[in-house]
Amino acid sequence: MKKALSHLINKLFKEELEVLYGNGTSVEVNEVIYSTNKRIYVINCKLYIGDVKLYEEIWESGLNFVLEECWKYMGFHNKKFLLHITFELT
Repeated sequence: MKKALSHLINKLFKEELEVLYGNGTSVEVNEVIYSTNKRIYVINCKLYIGDVKLYEEIWESGLNFVLEECWKYMGFHNKKFLLHITFELT
């Protein structure tokens, strides 16, 4: 699941990422786990930011939007997820 999600984000939604965070932006999905206590998927990923000014305007809501679209594309329409993001400048 981690590999499929990473591929969708970086290949299929590459243009959206570059519009949101600048050229050279990519996402590394570290892990996708299911929390049985909260009954929610936890996605841990690292966002490599291309432009800091664009990031200051959007924050992580842009990545959340992209992941929601990827989540639906993978067939998890009624499953919720929690996003844990770390950031790094490229």
